[in-house]
Amino acid sequence: SFATLPRTSEMLFRRMAPRVVATASDLDSQHLANIAWAFAKISHRDDGLFYVLSREAMKGTRQVNPLNLANLAWAFANAGHHGEMSTRRIGLRDPEFFEWVAEAAAKSAPQFTSQNCSNLVWAFATNRISSQRLCDAISSQVQGWLIQNFDPQHLSNVLWSYAKLAVKDEALFQSSADEIVRRGVDYLSRTPQNLSNTVWAYGVVGVKPPAFLAALERYITTNAGFYDKLTENRPLPKSSRA
Repeated sequence: SFATLPRTSEMLFRRMAPRVVATASDLDSQHLANIAWAFAKISHRDDGLFYVLSREAMKGTRQVNPLNLANLAWAFANAGHHGEMSTRRIGLRDPEFFEWVAEAAAKSAPQFTSQNCSNLVWAFATNRISSQRLCDAISSQVQGWLIQNFDPQHLSNVLWSYAKLAVKDEALFQSSADEIVRRGVDYLSRTPQNLSNTVWAYGVVGVKPPAFLAALERYITTNAGFYDKLTENRPLPKSSRA
């Protein structure tokens, strides 16, 4: 709750951290994930705290659902992604923890929502950690949803993440392109960055669906002012909480 306030005291979270570490073994998976999310939300980077939270979550006696997995991974990616000198911090790029997340997520992928999928693969891509098993599982899940109301930001985040990890899943990119063409490019372009990230992803992986490229060309050339919006200097937004 504190993390969602407009102004949050870093000192408050710093003082809470030792208490959280001391009582972490008494918390269930949802509380562990919520605490990790809250600390990451305010950019509080405490490697020791996150290590304790992750190891408690990894205990075999705990039940971890897709939402908790996505929020834990999101928290690790965010906590290591903020602030001065953050690029030099490696404590939150925890391969053992992310390997556990990947294995657990792959087993429970059919239960994942589109936002769970988006946040999870975004976290792996942000931390530059790849898992083929996870990518295969998420790809199957995403393709199964494309005929439903898959949020365009979630789809663009997934495609961006696969490209960032250099995962060339032709089936995923082709089926996504087919669905974008079916819905119309407007489906993605409600937010110009969704479209720019998607186009970037296709360029990186080298998948060039003719119908998608033709639809994209028609859209850009027939929409006055779109190019200006597309090239606005905006930071890449973090994936939203699951």
